[in-house]
Amino acid sequence: MWQAFSASVPIIGCAVLKITYDLSLSFMFRNVKAPQEVGMAERKRSVPRKTPRFSTREYGDRRRRMDNQLEYYTETGKYRDRFDEALPKLMPSYSTFRKEVYKDRALSQKTKRLIALAAGLQSGCNRCIQGQTKDAVGAGATKDEVLEAVAVAVVMGGTAVSAETWRVVKVLEELGKW
Repeated sequence: MWQAFSASVPIIGCAVLKITYDLSLSFMFRNVKAPQEVGMAERKRSVPRKTPRFSTREYGDRRRRMDNQLEYYTETGKYRDRFDEALPKLMPSYSTFRKEVYKDRALSQKTKRLIALAAGLQSGCNRCIQGQTKDAVGAGATKDEVLEAVAVAVVMGGTAVSAETWRVVKVLEELGKW
């Protein structure tokens, strides 16, 4: 009995893999038709669309976000505050912790904000990049110090971090530091 079962396991395993493979292919290519099956009506659909992929309002929102980083930071902060208010037993302790972390101790607040800026760039957090840039400058960081911290983040994170450095430049520009 065991020998019959053990001999059939590879066959069953291959059958399961084949079925899985066939199902994945059919799922991936479910809407693909052979060239001879495509009629004239379907060919006309490939004409470029005349309407934008997103609404004008969305475009305006995206444009505004790029135009003014500090305004975006302030606006999105209102929603974070609403979240905090919805959890009155939890969020005050986090806020207290956050405020305590940034106080001058072995490291100055400025140094901590520069570290936080690099960490924000690494994590890809827009609000972190905007807020930490603003707070680093507020704590006395110069443009050169901010840019050096950003350069360290770029060295550690590469292209993904480099792609977000424009936000730092934009905030510095909005603060009159560029």
